[in-house]
Parts: sequence; C-alpha cells; structure tokens
Amino acid sequence: TRAMSYVGGIAAMTNIVGGSVFMLIVGTFGCGIGMGVCCAFFVFDKDNDDIDPMHGIALSYGVASMCQFMAGAATLRANTQVRKHYGGAREITGNGITEMSARGFQGSFG
Repeated sequence: TRAMSYVGGIAAMTNIVGGSVFMLIVGTFGCGIGMGVCCAFFVFDKDNDDIDPMHGIALSYGVASMCQFMAGAATLRANTQVRKHYGGAREITGNGITEMSARGFQGSFG
C-alpha cells in the first residue's frame, strides 16, 4: 500500500513499532478467547455436573477485559513510537507530505 511504501516496507514498520505489535495481537486474541470461554461455559453445560456456568462469567470477562486493556495500551504505545520516529504529526496527501496545522483538521465544517 501507499503507507507501507512510504515507511519502507513491513520490516521497517516492525523496527519502528517493536513489541507493540506482539502485545496487540496477544491482547486481541486473549479477549476473543475470554469471550469464547464464557460462551463455552453455557453451551457445553450439563445439568448433572457440579460446574455452574454463572461462576465462570466473572473470570472470563475479567481475563477478556485485561486483554482488551493490553491491546489498547499497545495501540497507544505504537502510536507514540510512530510519532516519536517521524517527529510529530504529518499528513500524507496525494502530492506529498505536509505538516498538519496546530488547530487540527480545517475542513468544510467550519
């Protein structure tokens, strides 16, 4: 894509972002696994066993929320690393790269 060609390829982006990608992947998959475990408690529940699926909700939602927090922290860390590497906010336009204004986006909305 155009962004990857500007950065220099996926290898260069991996060097910039570092371990944030791994944290983002683990956090995202961990959140999905936590929700899947909660669902499995109810789908595979048997009437004659001693396991109450209602007790598993807090645990699985707790794990999912911690993983979601980790994914959010990884996103913020990656954003900080990219901004630090490129020296601030820049806008990629069709004609090249321009600095964004300090007031933010100045579109047709005002």
